[in-house]
Amino acid sequence: MSSYKLITIFICLVFNSIIISGQTNEKNSYSRLVKFPVFNMNYRTYSNAKVDVKNMNPHYKVDEYNTAFQLAVPLKKKKTYLYNSIAYSYSKYSSDINYLSNDSHKFYTVNFNIGLIKVLPKNWLLSTNFIPKISSDFKEKLHSDDFTYNVSMLAQKRTNEKVEYGFGISYSSYVSITEGPFISPLFQLTYKSNKHILQMILPSHINYSYDLNTKTTVGMNIAVSGNISNTLMRSNYSPQLEMNRISEAGVSIGPEFQKKIWGDFYFNANAGITVGNRLLFQDNQLKTEVDVNVHQRFYLGLGIVLLK
Repeated sequence: MSSYKLITIFICLVFNSIIISGQTNEKNSYSRLVKFPVFNMNYRTYSNAKVDVKNMNPHYKVDEYNTAFQLAVPLKKKKTYLYNSIAYSYSKYSSDINYLSNDSHKFYTVNFNIGLIKVLPKNWLLSTNFIPKISSDFKEKLHSDDFTYNVSMLAQKRTNEKVEYGFGISYSSYVSITEGPFISPLFQLTYKSNKHILQMILPSHINYSYDLNTKTTVGMNIAVSGNISNTLMRSNYSPQLEMNRISEAGVSIGPEFQKKIWGDFYFNANAGITVGNRLLFQDNQLKTEVDVNVHQRFYLGLGIVLLK
């Protein structure tokens, strides 16, 4: 897996919330192309996968629990909106990788998003976002390595009742591969025609969905996924070497299913495979000490979402 794929983890996490915020406006008489997810809760598990380590045959497994709440409040109707969200994730990593002394680790992540959405003339809209993040195993007191942040801007244009596109830029305070700050461009497209919806945020994900009826939707999703967390681990080979940060990434490919269950609540299910999986461990100076590939693995996700 190339370093480019790991970098796009951050693009995916940041711009999912930006695109959501972009859907809150009321440009001219156009209705929104997709519904706004006010609240969601989901669980995803990944199958046990082999890890490429010379003269060894270790395995690696991940379970994730995620919940998020987001709200767009009009400051000036049809002109300016304040966008706020909070997301919490709990991840459990299990492995028998002999680089490390412990075979199970738990990580906790909290993301905040403070954004401003401005409706502009000629069907343009401008979104700015500030997203601080805390991610750690909390085995030690919080310090600067537990905190990262992102600042981003996206300009979107609604061309007609079917199409919306946008361009943006993002600044991340820290990315593992670059071992420092990172700036990334963005292209966004949403297209809706009858029962078909295509959404993409390049280079992070592409999603296609089809409405079987008013209550049931099926689709396909390709996305970069992963996480970065501060931690405290020691190497079995060198007790003096402390691992201070773990990064995990992969590209998920698979079908999705959504069913309306009550009111505006929907049940979500997705499954598939992840490819190009990669693990990075960094020391106290945030320099990469261990970089290994993880074999293809299967995943299953289940969740509930409130759409408005």
